[in-house]
Amino acid sequence: MIHVVIPHYRARVWLHANLQLLRRYAGCSFVETIVDMTEQDSPTRPWFTLTDHKDRKFIPLDVGTAKGGEPLAQALKIGVESRNDCDITVLVDPDALILRPDWTGELHRIFADPDIIAAGINPRSYAPEFSGQCEWNWCAFRTHFWREKIGHFQWMRIDIGHLFRDTANRLGKKVKTWPFVSNPYPGKPGAFVGDDQGLW
Repeated sequence: MIHVVIPHYRARVWLHANLQLLRRYAGCSFVETIVDMTEQDSPTRPWFTLTDHKDRKFIPLDVGTAKGGEPLAQALKIGVESRNDCDITVLVDPDALILRPDWTGELHRIFADPDIIAAGINPRSYAPEFSGQCEWNWCAFRTHFWREKIGHFQWMRIDIGHLFRDTANRLGKKVKTWPFVSNPYPGKPGAFVGDDQGLW
């Protein structure tokens, strides 16, 4: 089973579009957990409840005085641990929209290689510090490997992809990235990521 974890912070429109595309392009069923980091008194808190979809779990995170992405590592950890019985976990930023048909089947094919522990997009592959690193914005990994070998996320490093890469190197495992990137919007951060099989 695939478990999708989406941290949410004041991105209602992106979140809605993201969920629609994930379901449209999935080749099989999956479960999802949305961890909401929006301040509890904010009018931008998500509008849905647990009853909106049978495979959806919603976790409102008490962020206290934290702002923006400050509680992100905590949110991701809570999200992952809410369904750590699933074989594959996928971290998805609300504005990282899936474009690959049968992305669930593709993940199962990727993880058929027992040496691959994580796979993810690499939209900043042009920057030396991100070369070969999968970034958390759309990153899939073996849940049991994360639980047994890593168990946390940290932001003191450039990105959590470095945790997976370092652990893979240490244990003789592999991390897959989709290497092809195009930035079709001059002066803006948007990017398409893919490989020789097409966009991801």
